[in-house]
This record gives sequence, structure tokens and C-alpha cells, in this order.
Amino acid sequence: SFLIQKKINTRIEINNQKLSIREIEVLGLIMQGLTNLEIADKLFISYETVKSHRKHILVKTGAKNTAALISYYHQTFFEK
Repeated sequence: SFLIQKKINTRIEINNQKLSIREIEVLGLIMQGLTNLEIADKLFISYETVKSHRKHILVKTGAKNTAALISYYHQTFFEK
């Protein structure tokens, strides 16, 4: 949640696309190891909405899977 608060007033630009605040929240929860169902419960949204956010995150970051997404996350939030 610290990283989310840090980015709350900004959006991350990737390949001319931006992650929404909600997508950043979902990304953070994915990095904590939560499942889509757990994320849905935590954010009070539907399972299908989480799947949609996750799909958009993968497209916007260019990641092909969760392992690539983890790499992206660490490069974006920790190596700058």
C-alpha cells in the first residue's frame, strides 16, 4: 500500500499507455501473492473485474505472464 500511496497522484506510463490507480492496486496485490478471488474480496469488486484488470495490466506492461509482470514491477518501482 505504500507504493500505491506513492503513486496515487500520478499514473505510470508504459509504452504510451498508463496504468490506472485501480490497476496499480491490483498489481500490488498480485505481487503480494493474492489470487484473483482474494483480490476481488479485498477490493470489493467482482472476480471478473479482477480478471479484466489483470488482462489490461498484462497488455499495458507487455508482460506475457505473471513472472514477467513481477520483473516489470521490480524494475518500475525499485530500480528508478
